[in-house]
Amino acid sequence: MRLVLISIIQIRVLLKETLGILVDPVSKSSLKLADNRMRDGHIIDGVLVSESGNEYIIQNGIVDLMPKRSDISIDKKLLAAWDKLQDNGEIVYAKFPELNCAVKTRNDMNEFKKFCSFHGVVLDVGCGPRMPIYLENNKNVRLAIGMDPLISFNNNLLSDVDLFRGIGEFLPFKDETFDVISFATSFDHMIEPITVLKEVRRILKKDGTMCFWINDDIPAKPSIVKRAINKAKRTIFSKKSSKEIITTQLQRENEQKAIVQKMEIPEGAEDQFHLKHIRNSEFDSLCRSVKLKQIEKIGPITINDLFVKYQKA
Repeated sequence: MRLVLISIIQIRVLLKETLGILVDPVSKSSLKLADNRMRDGHIIDGVLVSESGNEYIIQNGIVDLMPKRSDISIDKKLLAAWDKLQDNGEIVYAKFPELNCAVKTRNDMNEFKKFCSFHGVVLDVGCGPRMPIYLENNKNVRLAIGMDPLISFNNNLLSDVDLFRGIGEFLPFKDETFDVISFATSFDHMIEPITVLKEVRRILKKDGTMCFWINDDIPAKPSIVKRAINKAKRTIFSKKSSKEIITTQLQRENEQKAIVQKMEIPEGAEDQFHLKHIRNSEFDSLCRSVKLKQIEKIGPITINDLFVKYQKA
């Protein structure tokens, strides 16, 4: 349990157990805790120091393990484009929080939870600025971590999920740590997909699984779009949702589109949020190139997406 009571106020803490699986995201050397404030053996604030002298801040129970820009060996133009995409994403999430995976009325997120069969030690990469609903309150999960570059120290939402600020290309975890690793519509937000897959393979246990929510290869034909939209409405909203709620959601979608259309598409990016959309066949080819094998696939889930599951080959 990572929520502790101080006077009458609950605050977020970082589990001491989580500290034991962390490494420097760049050098992969061990981290030591310094200048910390703790409660019941768990960390509220502090500094993590690596053997190479890098320092990473813990504040409000949230860890910032973003690598220093000087340590990121990624094309500078590509990185600049990615920075702009993150800014765009932050604007949209702030104005339309219902787009986040934490929204409890999204049945597609519950379907993803069922597909992944989360258990043991779990990592969700690209969880957004809040915590994902599909990692919460799961009796089969011993330790759950959500990681995203948009996570802020100001996040005061209480949860049984540890939150990290970081990126998939530099995962700050020891080898063979996780039973399940998930990417819910986040993989095509990565800067270097092949690097991310290599990192994921490194930290996955021998018999662990990776679950991805990705795009299918073939765009939906106009003749099936209407049926797919109706299915999406049934999937995204609970059975208790009324026609009025759905109408309001569609209005919100129109507002979102109007804002997005005014956003800059940086050089080297495919749209306002993605460097490149990665569809199923290309994704599967990337996975096979790093010795990952597909063991399950279901979909389409709504209009043009799939759930796919992989293990080490």
